[in-house]
Amino acid sequence: MTAAAFYDLTYAELALTIEGYTERMKQSKRDLAWVVSYLLQPHLKEGATITPAQLLGEKEPRGRKRKADEPEWMTPDDAARELAKMQPAEPQAIEVKNG
Repeated sequence: MTAAAFYDLTYAELALTIEGYTERMKQSKRDLAWVVSYLLQPHLKEGATITPAQLLGEKEPRGRKRKADEPEWMTPDDAARELAKMQPAEPQAIEVKNG
């Protein structure tokens, strides 16, 4: 950013610029932590894992965790339910009134 462009910014624009820069840096760190966690995984003890959140000192993201005996892919029933959700609804007749 040039000096002239910097001095033309309002306080709100400057705050958004700083916020955007901060978010880009956080995302860059998350991306790097993801790569490092994959690189470290083969060197850990049997059964141990390391996550990007652990490397960054953040809380683990909340969400449904897959059980050890649960497959990573969908079962045919799950796939059928998801497909049914995506099917378009039956077309509805639209009544047009003249006048």
